[in-house]
Amino acid sequence: NGNVGIGTTGPLAKLQVGLSTSNSGSTLAMFGAANSGILSALSLVNTTGNNAIGYGTALDFHMNSSYSPTARIASIRETSNVVKAGLGFFTYEGGLIEKMRITNDGNVGIGTTSPQNLLHLGDNTNSKAGTIRIDSFVANQFWKIEPGTNTLNIKDYNGTSLVSFDGASNNVLFSGGGNVGIGTTSPSYKLDVAGEVRANNLF
Repeated sequence: NGNVGIGTTGPLAKLQVGLSTSNSGSTLAMFGAANSGILSALSLVNTTGNNAIGYGTALDFHMNSSYSPTARIASIRETSNVVKAGLGFFTYEGGLIEKMRITNDGNVGIGTTSPQNLLHLGDNTNSKAGTIRIDSFVANQFWKIEPGTNTLNIKDYNGTSLVSFDGASNNVLFSGGGNVGIGTTSPSYKLDVAGEVRANNLF
């Protein structure tokens, strides 16, 4: 059948090295061995030896034999003085563009290549807002948590801002004409509190 086997007399793929699987395997290549723990089955090595930030090794994906890479997963050097590498995920948008990065210290960035927290969404240097969308179990209904200029907004599926946190004036704005209930699920007034309230300087 034209398959090549190394360490096996019955290769199940075009190239099989070592042991196979008892289930469905890959059509093109298969690598197998017995190992306690995590098996390092394949190494990709950049032998340039350069300490420059941004150097690394990648695994490319081509959707067609005539296409340039349409996706990439890359190990990327992030520091020049000591070896620290992150993992970059690229998709194709007129060219390969990095869309997600896991840094050497474990931060995850979506829409940014330099995440500053465990989860960092968006990149204000490139005017890319980090918006979170939460879908309802009801069709075509969802909510968004979206930043604005000095604000953080909660919007409905129509784009209407329901709650806005203003970082410049330290105000919280509830829009849409609804009532706010604390300790109650059916507020009858603009602010309806079921319980004791303490306040200073009421007027």
